[in-house]
Parts: sequence; C-alpha cells; structure tokens
Amino acid sequence: MWGRTSIERFQQNIHYSLRSMRRNAGLTCTAVLVMALGIGANSAVFSVVNAVLLKPLGYQHPDRIVSLSSAWKQKGDQGPVSAPDFQDWHDQSDTFATLAYYTDFDVAVQPGPSAEYAHVARVGPEFFAVFGISPPAR
Repeated sequence: MWGRTSIERFQQNIHYSLRSMRRNAGLTCTAVLVMALGIGANSAVFSVVNAVLLKPLGYQHPDRIVSLSSAWKQKGDQGPVSAPDFQDWHDQSDTFATLAYYTDFDVAVQPGPSAEYAHVARVGPEFFAVFGISPPAR
C-alpha cells in the first residue's frame, strides 16, 4: 500500500471523481453550466475591454485628435458644426495642425436586389490627412 506512485493515486482520484459525478448528475450538470456561463461572460467582457481600452487605435497619435461641435444656447445642447462655421474656423485657426470636416447620416442604398439603409459620412479633403492615411482607391 505504501509503494503506490503518484500516477496511481492520480488515476484513483480520477476514477473516484467520475463515480461521484455519475451519482450526482444534477449537481454535475449545474456545476458545468455555471462554469460555462462564467467562462463565457468573462470572455465577452474581456473582448469588449480589449477592443475599447487596451487595443491601440489604427492611426498615429490618437491623443492629438479631437472633435469639435457647436454649442446651441437656446437648447443648451451641442450639435454639428455648420459648413460656414467650419470654414471660418479652418481659415482663422492656428492652434490645430489640420482641421477636417465630416458629416454623417443614414441613406438608402441598393447593393443588390433590395434596398437597405446604410450609415455614411461625407468628408472634406483634409480628413484622411488628420489620421495620417491616404484615401482608398476607387
């Protein structure tokens, strides 16, 4: 009895565990389900944290990129910048290295036999220079 190796003891422990799990099938199923849900939730949360906080953005110096908006006094709200306001800011600004205009909206497109809504953006000529990339080829 004293001469058993650790491998034999490990095998005995595995056999005992399997017998116990067969006897208590409900408890085993509950434990497996709870473990699966915990691992799945952990993976989902880590994926979101990784994508939002840990993974670097796809352009250089993201800490130097800002978005400007107009403040509307009557509504006490912020909104998009009008094209004339942007042009004035662009011409008179010496604080920013580059200013680029964009506006986004939903529009109906027909890529196939049926129409769908797509979220699109119209950008100014300096938009890609802000991010240090070149525009995609047509």
